[in-house]
Amino acid sequence: MSEEIVIYVCKRCTASAGESGKCEFCGGEKVACRPGDDGDPIRKPLIDAQGNVVTRAPIWWLKHTVPQLMDDEE
Repeated sequence: MSEEIVIYVCKRCTASAGESGKCEFCGGEKVACRPGDDGDPIRKPLIDAQGNVVTRAPIWWLKHTVPQLMDDEE
């Protein structure tokens, strides 16, 4: 079993880092994100029922930034 990967991403400017705290670029809040292992469906973009890509952002990012969008899709 592999170790779970955690990255910290600024919600304002999307800069990433290996530790939590304020973003060193814009001062925004960094959130802990778990992007999943290689091949994990959470790394894929959001796709609607017709097979169209809704957004190119990976699902793990959407769950942190627009959870209401993910509630509509589940």
